[in-house]
Amino acid sequence: MSTNAANPPEYMQPYLKALARHGASLKSLLWASDATQAARFDALQRALVSGWRSEGMKGRTLLDVGCGRGDLLLWLARQKLAPSEYIGLDAAEGLLASAKDRCKKVTPVPRFILADIVVRPQALFTGSEVVAVSGTLNTLSREMFAAVLGRLVDAAAEVLVFNFLSSAERSAASHLNWYPPDQVRHIVGANGGAVVAELSDYLDGDTTMAVVRIDR
Repeated sequence: MSTNAANPPEYMQPYLKALARHGASLKSLLWASDATQAARFDALQRALVSGWRSEGMKGRTLLDVGCGRGDLLLWLARQKLAPSEYIGLDAAEGLLASAKDRCKKVTPVPRFILADIVVRPQALFTGSEVVAVSGTLNTLSREMFAAVLGRLVDAAAEVLVFNFLSSAERSAASHLNWYPPDQVRHIVGANGGAVVAELSDYLDGDTTMAVVRIDR
């Protein structure tokens, strides 16, 4: 089930408006630039390497939540860090269509799921060892953020790695929300996870955490 195009939820409206205006471009993902996107991807990998396993996403089964145009998969391929299996999940049909086209030559052959994880959180449960989330949480309300993060922790077979805005300065736009890292750590702990790595050295006001399940 995808987002209702006739009446999209508030957290999807910024993406859908940008998609309608700019097409399936970097601007439709609400990224400032290729450089800031790459910095966040690099932080995801570094957090996994320092807190979980030395290969990070390389050679693991990977669910990319809010995959957009498939940029994370393409970045991993360029860095020679390709996962053993890749599933991209997004609620915007136009972005998924772009991802399928842009990633069609990547090996292993990626798989894509059209779903809104707020409405259909069961779509997260793919059995993937690594669940990665980059940028997707930033338009959620605080209540929604906590609920979705709990589901993400539960869905990761081994580790969840995600980033979020952690200062008011970085989230100056009206459609963006920020979350104090100590509150995020509390949410993770309340849902059976443990933060094994935390990075904030790549972009001011942005934080990346790697989380493993401690109740399995």
